[in-house]
Amino acid sequence: AKRAGMLYLWSIIFTVCFVAIGQYALANTGVLLKGGLDAAPTQWLTLLWQSITLQYSYGWSDFLIYYIPYLILSPLLIWLCLRYRWAWVAILGSSLTLYAALPLLNLGNYHYFGIWQVFFMVGLIIGIYHQQIVDWWKRLAPTPKRAIQVSSVIGATFIYVGSTLVTFVPTFFAKRPQLVPEETGRAAINWFTEIRAQLESLLYANRTGQLRLIALLVLLLGLFMVYLHFQKSILKYTGWFFALLGRYSLHVFILQAIFIFFVPLFGPTVWLH
Repeated sequence: AKRAGMLYLWSIIFTVCFVAIGQYALANTGVLLKGGLDAAPTQWLTLLWQSITLQYSYGWSDFLIYYIPYLILSPLLIWLCLRYRWAWVAILGSSLTLYAALPLLNLGNYHYFGIWQVFFMVGLIIGIYHQQIVDWWKRLAPTPKRAIQVSSVIGATFIYVGSTLVTFVPTFFAKRPQLVPEETGRAAINWFTEIRAQLESLLYANRTGQLRLIALLVLLLGLFMVYLHFQKSILKYTGWFFALLGRYSLHVFILQAIFIFFVPLFGPTVWLH
C-alpha cells in the first residue's frame, strides 16, 4: 500500500510537470519531447482531475499509474497462491484472457491497465514460485536443459538483431538515398519496410499484438539463460551495482524517466521508440 501510494503521488506530479514542460518546449523550440501530448486536456483543472482519477498520464514514467491497482491487489494474490496450490493457474488464465480480449473491449482511458496487468501478473507469479522454479531447473536432465538454453538464446538473439535491422535500416537509407543501389538496394529496402509493417501489426497493435507477449517471454528467458551462464562473473564484478539498482529500483526508474524525457532536445530519438 505504501509503494502504491508513492507511485500514485509521483504519477500525478510527473504528469502535470511533464505536460507543462512538453507544451512549453513544443511552443518555443518546435520539439515534441514525447508523443501523446496532443491527448492532454487543454484545461489544467481537467488535467489534474484526469491525473488523480488515473485517466491520463504523460512522460516516460507514464505507466507508473498502471501498477497502482496491481500493487494494491498483490497481497491478496500472493495469499491466494500460497493458500491454494492451483490459484496461480486461475490468476494467470484470467490475466491472459483479459489481455487477449482487449481488442474486443472498450475500456476507454483505462485500456492500458488491461495491457500492463499481464506483465505484472507473470512477474508476480514468477516471484512467488521463484524457488520452486530454480529447484525444478536444477533437477532437469542435461539434454532438455541444454535444448532450452540454446533455443532461448538463439530466439532472443534473432529477435534483437531482427528488430534492430527492420527498425533502423529503412530509416537510415531513407535519409541517405545516394547510398542505395538502383535496383537490388531499393528492393531490399522495400522488403525491410514491408517486414517492418507486418511485425508492427503482430507485435504492436496498440500493445496487444499476437506475438508481443511471446516475444517478450523469449527475450526474458534468453537473457536469464545468459545470466545463469555468466552468473559467477556477473555477481563477482557487478553484483553490487545490480543489487543497488534492485534496492532503489523505483528511484532509478524515476531518474531515467526524467533524463530520457529531455533527450529529444539534444539529438535524434528514433532509438527511443
